[in-house]
Amino acid sequence: MRFRRIAILFPGLLAGALCGASPTVLDLTAAGAVKVEGNIGSCPRNGRLELTVPAASGLYAEKGLFPNIRFAPRNGKYFDFSEAGVLAAEVENLSPYPIDIVLEIQGELPDGRKALSKSGIALNAGEKSVLRHRFSPVVNTSFAPGGVFDPFPGFPNPRRPDPARITRIVLMCRRPMREFRFAVSPFVAEAPPERPAAALASPAAFYPCIDRFGQYRHADWPGKIRREADFTAAREREESDLAAHPLGTAGRTVYGGWADGPTLKATGHFRVEKYRGKWFFVDPAGKLFWSFGIDCLYPANPTCVDGRREYFEWLPERDDPKFGGLYGVNRRSSAFYRKKGIETPRTFDFHLANLLRKYGDCSPEQFARIAARRLPSWGFNTVGNWNTAEVRRICRMPYVVQAKAAGSPLLGTAPYNLYDVFEPGFQAAIEANMKREFRAALDDPYCIGFFVDNEVRWDKLPRLAEHVIAMPAETPARRALAARLKEKYRTIDALNRAWGTGYPGWDGLGRLPAGKRIPEADCRDFNRLALERYYRSCRDAVRNAAPRKLYLGSRFAGFQTLDAAEAEAEYADVVSANLYYRSIAHYTGVADKPLLVGEFHFGTTVAGSGSPGLQEASGREECAKAFTRYCESALYNPNCVGVHYFRYADQPVSGRTGDDENMQVGFVDGCDTPNQPMIDAARRIGNRLYEIRLKR
Repeated sequence: MRFRRIAILFPGLLAGALCGASPTVLDLTAAGAVKVEGNIGSCPRNGRLELTVPAASGLYAEKGLFPNIRFAPRNGKYFDFSEAGVLAAEVENLSPYPIDIVLEIQGELPDGRKALSKSGIALNAGEKSVLRHRFSPVVNTSFAPGGVFDPFPGFPNPRRPDPARITRIVLMCRRPMREFRFAVSPFVAEAPPERPAAALASPAAFYPCIDRFGQYRHADWPGKIRREADFTAAREREESDLAAHPLGTAGRTVYGGWADGPTLKATGHFRVEKYRGKWFFVDPAGKLFWSFGIDCLYPANPTCVDGRREYFEWLPERDDPKFGGLYGVNRRSSAFYRKKGIETPRTFDFHLANLLRKYGDCSPEQFARIAARRLPSWGFNTVGNWNTAEVRRICRMPYVVQAKAAGSPLLGTAPYNLYDVFEPGFQAAIEANMKREFRAALDDPYCIGFFVDNEVRWDKLPRLAEHVIAMPAETPARRALAARLKEKYRTIDALNRAWGTGYPGWDGLGRLPAGKRIPEADCRDFNRLALERYYRSCRDAVRNAAPRKLYLGSRFAGFQTLDAAEAEAEYADVVSANLYYRSIAHYTGVADKPLLVGEFHFGTTVAGSGSPGLQEASGREECAKAFTRYCESALYNPNCVGVHYFRYADQPVSGRTGDDENMQVGFVDGCDTPNQPMIDAARRIGNRLYEIRLKR
């Protein structure tokens, strides 16, 4: 099939192709065809555009102030890339340290709604590689399947602009800690466009859209399961692969530590220490340990079926002797089901059904036995967050777990399920949860430590005091706020003058009058008080329940507020964050503390899912390259003591329970078929962890 080769040429650049010469069909430099804006310096040189990125004002720079350069058509409204399947450009890092570049494609859907998609690239010092962005076809449809976070391929999606309606191309950098330089060659169309599935023409043609194995029916890809015999073939291929890559890595202790490295103080449990200017875990035997793990090691992976049974080519009868027991009920339905009046939709687990087909057993023990063979062979040394007791027991490798203050009161209707940390029983609730859910881990030498909570969004609650002041007077947080204000202002008159309010007395504090706001300083002061109470309580809970375990923090969702970061750094043994970027080489906190990455991933839409997750790549090989660069950047970062990949298995293509996420980011798919490019990349990293970390 012939297709147009498109070169996007920046001002002053010469036409050219990615690999060898190619004709320029769309010369954006002709007659000043491209408008350029932004705060990244640019200079055309030797057929490329060289860019100089200024350092951000700091780790906690305001959102929207990322250094960027924007390219828009000067004549007309759109760039038309309808004949491009993948847009590609060669990029070279001109700096002596790793860098991270984001490519943002802004545009519209066919109906005129705005849409944007992102990709990017991380490069080591002096490295030259290819940045790729995959376009997806978008069609106007008379119907839209629901219950999925990202629509199936071809349906309108605000994360998938129409390739024919691209309004702007943006190169940006997220909060660069130092100035860096890179060069970009002309973009070219590297592949022909994808064509939307004919089945999108009507509901009658589209449904059912999920086959008997839980896969998307209207797409094909290498490794797709088409018949039950394919499971046997896939199992035999993997047996050969595992046999060729024996369990574990040479030169490691039973805990995965660096046996051939220095011997430090051994305590019988994990601890942290800085060695040669870089933070490490130290394993129970006293050997350096860098945690390389994977999250979500559990067999259950259900999807909701009530309210959309027409989606599915096959569902078993409830009394089916083989598969009937794989039905369940979702107690936390998403908005899609609530709008249908379904509060507790029935679920079915295609992942468990496929494990049953493949192994004849889908029990937690069988799942753990499979993981115990795979993880060490794949190069991993840690069982990441969200795992089962069976996995922890059978894998017998280092692991982390997450506690919570189960049963402790929440702050009323405050968003993000924030606990009332001033509740007298808050710390005790964490301790009780640890002893109830993780008793075997409390003194297990393989347990690295405990997170408490996940992604508590303090950054989304800068004015928490305004929520708390409207709560009943007997609420512990409300009493703490009142006490803090009384300590500062002494009299209610002083508070009223500062706030512009008319409260009759301290007992009369309550909801703010219309149009009034609590002063910024008082909001921040209360947040600091709550943060200090939260992290101190979490630290003390871990010390009381598991005194020889590390408190691993609260797994921030990316960059956090300065106050939250300072509070975590003060009390946690290891700070933690879920960092969905291309590189974390220069990620620094507010203190010289060890950092553990709780989540990161890279995904694609080449195997039927509409969702590539939070960091998209153009295909599985590109995901593997991005994974490699991310891990290398973490090993470069002197504070980072490990990274844990999210997640082990793809989410159901028809949406997981609770929030309908359907990300294609796993090391295995919903049919338990391994993602070989990712596995190969993980093995390469796992075998060279300490060589890379210490540049030996």
